[in-house]
Amino acid sequence: MAEIPPEILMSIFEWGQCHKDLLSFALVCRSWTEWAIDARWRVCEVPLLEILTILDLTKRSNPDVDDDADWTKFVAISNKVTKVKCNFILPTEAAINFYERCKQHDDDALFQNVWELIVYMDFTDYQTTSIVCSPGAPKSIRMYVLGVIARDTADYSWLCQAIPRLSLAACAPSVESILVAYVFARDGPSLSRFAQLRVLECHLSSITLTWWEDLATCPKLTDLRLRYAVDVEEQRGWQAPRSWPGANVVVFPMLEIFHHTIKSKRVVPFVVKSSFPVLRHLVLYPCPDPEQVECITAHLRNCSPLLREFRSAADYVAEE
Repeated sequence: MAEIPPEILMSIFEWGQCHKDLLSFALVCRSWTEWAIDARWRVCEVPLLEILTILDLTKRSNPDVDDDADWTKFVAISNKVTKVKCNFILPTEAAINFYERCKQHDDDALFQNVWELIVYMDFTDYQTTSIVCSPGAPKSIRMYVLGVIARDTADYSWLCQAIPRLSLAACAPSVESILVAYVFARDGPSLSRFAQLRVLECHLSSITLTWWEDLATCPKLTDLRLRYAVDVEEQRGWQAPRSWPGANVVVFPMLEIFHHTIKSKRVVPFVVKSSFPVLRHLVLYPCPDPEQVECITAHLRNCSPLLREFRSAADYVAEE
């Protein structure tokens, strides 16, 4: 094992499906180097599906077979993982079997050190994602939606209700940062569950009155970044701004959602009427017309008593 070049080890962990036999050997080999398990697994996207398959953790438990050794091995491996990409769907039967295994062992011991969970909602669902969610992890969730949500709510919502462990909400108390590349799926967890949430980045087009009121229940939210997908013509010559110093709320590139929704600026007070006690700064990018600026800031000041300053991208560039 000591003679295997590092690049081969990296290939094993990056492409678990292509090197299933070697990956299987890596999981059972006691002499596997700490570099391979600790260092590499901390920076690569773990082939979670392969691990579950190799250790037979999604098959129905056989009372005549002692699987404690495999489970102990899986616990040790899971706690060396700090970053997981979830891009597969665990069938309902497999999810139930995995949950039964968790009940037989100490399920709270799994994935204690995951700090970032990457979710590709086109290829997975919350039921599968919850495998790597424990009471203390993850701290950060990044959701990417490229097309149609993989599974509709009706197919498995009953399962999440019957088995709370199989729900993304299981990790809600510990999550501090969420990035949603498009919009929350209708089967997504309520933001009110995320008591420690400090950073949320999502598309402005996902805002509804219910969503905004739900967001206002996050007592520690200090950094809110709202994006809006501009038209192709608007994208020419435009680059997404970097974060501005001292800006706790970044709205970019435009607040056109207000016009697209009701075709009237009167929608602004309707949308932002919720209270945001920790809101301190607002940045609009690019700078909208003065009337819109006045309308938005007036209502944000009413709902956010700590809002001290309104800044546009133009103001920031001028200071430089």
